[in-house]
Amino acid sequence: MAVVTRVTGVMPLRLRIPFVVTIVAATWLGLAFLGNQTAVDLVIVLLPLLLLTLIVGAFAGVIAGVISALAFVLMVNWYLVPPVHTLSIASTESRVALLVFVIASILASLLTDRVILARAQAAATLAERTLISNVVEDQSAATALNRLRLALALDSAVLTRIDSPPQSKPLIVDPASTSAPMSTPVVDVVVLDEYRLQGFGPERIATDRGFVESLASAVARAYESEMLQQEKATSARLLDLDKSRSALLASVGHDLRTPLSTIRISSEALTTSGSSLSSGDARELLQTINDASRHLDELITNLLDMSRIESGALISQAEEVDLELLVSRAMAEVGSEVVELQPGLGPLSVQCDPALLDRVLVNLLSNAITHQGGDRPVSVRYSQLPSEVTISVIDHGVGIEPGLIEAAMRPFSQVGTRADGGSGAGLSIADAFCHAMGGRLELARTQGGGLTATVVLPKEEA
Repeated sequence: MAVVTRVTGVMPLRLRIPFVVTIVAATWLGLAFLGNQTAVDLVIVLLPLLLLTLIVGAFAGVIAGVISALAFVLMVNWYLVPPVHTLSIASTESRVALLVFVIASILASLLTDRVILARAQAAATLAERTLISNVVEDQSAATALNRLRLALALDSAVLTRIDSPPQSKPLIVDPASTSAPMSTPVVDVVVLDEYRLQGFGPERIATDRGFVESLASAVARAYESEMLQQEKATSARLLDLDKSRSALLASVGHDLRTPLSTIRISSEALTTSGSSLSSGDARELLQTINDASRHLDELITNLLDMSRIESGALISQAEEVDLELLVSRAMAEVGSEVVELQPGLGPLSVQCDPALLDRVLVNLLSNAITHQGGDRPVSVRYSQLPSEVTISVIDHGVGIEPGLIEAAMRPFSQVGTRADGGSGAGLSIADAFCHAMGGRLELARTQGGGLTATVVLPKEEA
């Protein structure tokens, strides 16, 4: 009956006895009143009592309904069946009526209880299926485990592998658990022949193990689905990295060969021609060697920087830096004769990694000089905002279309109508270095044509 009561949802035991006593007492008073009347039709009295029996059975359970029916029969016999105020029954017709009433009451109570039980079980099955479906649909395994914990009224729950040593870390621990796992679980099921789900909390009685195993299987599948998504994301990252490395190899094969070939040819010309070369030709060859060497140095530096980024070895060491001095140093490194510093705010310091910021500015200046068009020089402007400092490198070349800006930030990408002869890693390196310093790199079209690359750094150390 405890199981039936729990499933059917009839009123609690503490309410059933007062309910039945009230019904029986009211019926007793009513029959006592009818017993004082001169003539009462027994069938008319028994039909309402049959309805009352069904009500008692529906709300208080089948046993309460049967007890009420027997009590009603005794009271009717005492007050209404001649000879009254005795339990004797003089008429055969009255005996049959009372017997039929008892049988009908018992059968009606049993049928009512079965209907209520069936409806309650159907509702419980639907609720269980809905809960299992929600657990299966959860993208997060931790959320699925939390649903299981709440459904089973547990304090905490964990999912582990069967073959894991006792001291190993669980696969999932419900982050919303109300207490730490105890030594003895109250729920311990093995699912999918690989996982063990354990629940901790108060002792459980008459737990539906099939339902628990279904929930645990759903949690395990949610975990496997999450791991699969992570593996797909990792595979996608590895594929992108493989593409980047392939692009790097293709780029290195061409980009490094070009300056090396230039240096070799120019040096051979100087060596073999000797004194037959004019001073102007010799200076031109030496300048060619110098330019090729600088280009080669830039390529190698970019490749090393990209290697640091991809290996996760990029570390930012912030210190207070004189911004104007750092910008002037970067301008001198790329050739200050083609770069001008626009009037700024005077002395300005910023918390950043000077080596990283120098590499950012050199990359942006080199990129701007390569793509600069016309006679207007590349310009550098810095300014101060309430919480940030900005450094803008402005050129007036062909620029980058707005729809290609995101592509230009990818490693080894070449966008636009001109190729700069580089590896295409400059902007992506600058962007990664800015993020390492807690800042960002923003690209926008220069008014009138060209590209404006703006480094945004926080005033305080990131």
